[in-house]
Amino acid sequence: MQSRYILEGEGGDQLCGRAASGLSLLDQSFGCLPPHFDDSEGLVHIRWHEIVPNFDTLYPNSFKPVMRMLLASVIYHEKYIRESLPSHPVLQTPLFTSATFIPSLRDKVAAGTFTNTRTGTRDKIVQV
Repeated sequence: MQSRYILEGEGGDQLCGRAASGLSLLDQSFGCLPPHFDDSEGLVHIRWHEIVPNFDTLYPNSFKPVMRMLLASVIYHEKYIRESLPSHPVLQTPLFTSATFIPSLRDKVAAGTFTNTRTGTRDKIVQV
């Protein structure tokens, strides 16, 4: 019976995660894309060794794409982080103390709802 009523398909994890986080299935924000870098022209060069000590040796290659998405999310939410966590230790890290790092990458961060035409990123939940 399970195979008849519980169907597996692409985007199922995203659907469950968004529903579990409290996003309304009926709201347009349910289809929001995660912040990500627009690297369509190969312009995003990240100096990881300046942000994360021992980045090349400490983290496995399979985890490095996660760090890229995390960095894009932090840059996208920078204003909120600074306002909501004014005395948090993360604000003392090189990422936030550098006067040039975040501003140099801010315009390379993209987001959107359902699809981003600039980066070609699409939400797997609504792909047809």
